[in-house]
Amino acid sequence: MSCQYCNKYPHDIHCPNAPDPKIHGFCPICFEPLFDGYQDWIDNENNYFCSKECACKYHGIEEKEWEEK
Repeated sequence: MSCQYCNKYPHDIHCPNAPDPKIHGFCPICFEPLFDGYQDWIDNENNYFCSKECACKYHGIEEKEWEEK
């Protein structure tokens, strides 16, 4: 039987009737929980991050404007 809100079974992860998602780790920069079913950022060393910004900060990457010399 499908859900009256998301029309799916099992529920869509954003459905108000969906169970709380399972936490599979924490971001090493901001310590936000990383949930199953949500987008994570992964580097070549299998480190998981909550966002591109945290991944860049972890590796010391900065975005800069091009400067003519």
